[in-house]
Amino acid sequence: MDLFRSLLFVPGNRQDMLAKAATLPADALVPDMEDSIPDKEKQHARQVIREGVKALAQQGQTVIPRINALNTGLAKEDLAAVVCAQVYGVTVGKIDSPWEIRQLCDLLDGLERQAD
Repeated sequence: MDLFRSLLFVPGNRQDMLAKAATLPADALVPDMEDSIPDKEKQHARQVIREGVKALAQQGQTVIPRINALNTGLAKEDLAAVVCAQVYGVTVGKIDSPWEIRQLCDLLDGLERQAD
């Protein structure tokens, strides 16, 4: 298991900031789709992150996108946009119960099977 000492959170709707973040010495980049993104920018953030993940991984970056909480109704679309071989993992803004972790695992399992 990798040890991450520094996580650099970057607004997912800002391609310029993702590109800049790739030049900084963080252990992992966390493109954010949650609090830093206004509702009207969520879809754009998904697109920017989806397009940027592969380029970031090719540069040797560890990428761990932050998705919206499951109870927002946005998490499934967030996951569908970012699940790919180049994503190390995902982080969720808020988890309120063990059931939500199980639901997240089920969503990830299904999306990963589709991505294979």
